[in-house]
Amino acid sequence: MVIAGGIGAWFGTGIVVHWPRQLMQRAMAIALLITAGFMAVRMLASLSLSVGTIGKQRGASRRRCPGEKLIRAAELR
Repeated sequence: MVIAGGIGAWFGTGIVVHWPRQLMQRAMAIALLITAGFMAVRMLASLSLSVGTIGKQRGASRRRCPGEKLIRAAELR
């Protein structure tokens, strides 16, 4: 993947260097908007209340944190 990125950058630079400044700025703006769209969709999908959550189940044993007694003792003070 790194090699493919390097090769793409090497050949892509030869193409982009001949573009006018305004065309290059528009291409970057479009690329950034597309990236922001992907990020927004991914963030909104992760806000689902049913996906990726861990709920308490009845009868399931609860693991305790090793320092939980110390934390609870500090909270009581």
